Amino acid sequence: MAGRRRRSAAALAAGVLTVAAASCAELQSSVRDYHNEDMVGQIAPELRGGAWIGGGRTVEASTRYRDWTLVAFFRPWDSVCIEEVPRLAALHEQYSGRGLSVVGVTEAPLERAQRFVESYAVPYPVITDARETEILFGVEMLWGSEVFLVDPGGIVVANGLRAVERRLATELGG
Repeated sequence: MAGRRRRSAAALAAGVLTVAAASCAELQSSVRDYHNEDMVGQIAPELRGGAWIGGGRTVEASTRYRDWTLVAFFRPWDSVCIEEVPRLAALHEQYSGRGLSVVGVTEAPLERAQRFVESYAVPYPVITDARETEILFGVEMLWGSEVFLVDPGGIVVANGLRAVERRLATELGG
């Protein structure tokens, strides 16, 4: 009888773990596919935060849009954000000479963001302590990353990395 109970308990535990793993995978997939489409067609909020880092300099953070701007929200501790750095760096390299500015935005404080920029060789500027900007863009509850493309007139024209890549190829030549 004790052997049956152990097997039943083991089977129950295995079932619970299977359901939990499936739920986590589903949540992660839905998070990766989440985009704030409400911003498309809207005037992009000003980028505000504590400091700009990148390129060996730190300056006060507040800017308006003058060029095509890829705004990439991220969390330094999130694996999805870390995975996207090479794609964002490639877009920076490919289009920066054609009128694109890539800007990373994080609510992380300066020191944590600086470690992220150095650890993952982020080639574009990053604005830190940018909680207000996250709220204005509607990504304050972000898990993973969120990417917007803003045209030179300051209008959000694409949201999500794939949509941004397609729009850049169209507007700036792929």
